[in-house]
Amino acid sequence: RRAAVIGLGTMGRGIVTSLVKAGIPVVALEQNLEYLNTGRKAVMLLLEREAVKMEQGAQALDFHNPARLQFTVDFDALQDADLVIEAVFENMALKKEIFHKLSRICKPGAFLCTNTSALNIDEIASVTSRPQQVIGTHFFSPAHVMRLLEIIYGHQTSPTTIATAMQLAKALKKVGVVVGNCFGFVGNRMMFPYVQQAVFLVEEGSGPDAVDRV
Repeated sequence: RRAAVIGLGTMGRGIVTSLVKAGIPVVALEQNLEYLNTGRKAVMLLLEREAVKMEQGAQALDFHNPARLQFTVDFDALQDADLVIEAVFENMALKKEIFHKLSRICKPGAFLCTNTSALNIDEIASVTSRPQQVIGTHFFSPAHVMRLLEIIYGHQTSPTTIATAMQLAKALKKVGVVVGNCFGFVGNRMMFPYVQQAVFLVEEGSGPDAVDRV
């Protein structure tokens, strides 16, 4: 088993940390050296903190070993990954560009996952030659702490891909919940009406503090 994570922002850092804690070798990819170095420092800090929490030393997590955790700006480094998790910001055009590239670079059996909170899985999968191996894996922030993992299947996602995502959730000690492909999926779909009603209350004259207490 070998995983890769694309993007080392807030979500990507937490996902890398979760994978390392689970003992899964990871390749972490960023778009340039500046972002890579920033992301590397943040990931290492998270792992040091997790090692302390787990009452283990850095050697026990083995995250200084390049065979366990590798940082790169080279897409070709993802060729041997069994599962890739894209964790860039929520921009459909960017995600489609990345998945089109992954479809060409990754080995035929690799599973392609997108960490999106609302975007259409089928549209992302449409730019690949393997839509049956594309699935949504929506981690909640902070990804290395929150246990919920939404697993979103598209129209062509295969049962094997869904089962693999569920196995990943189990390996990461998360609660995997399989959901259909709709805007906001389940977590955000439930949250949107709550936020909307809170805004309505403020617009109608309630104070923010009073709304928070409801």
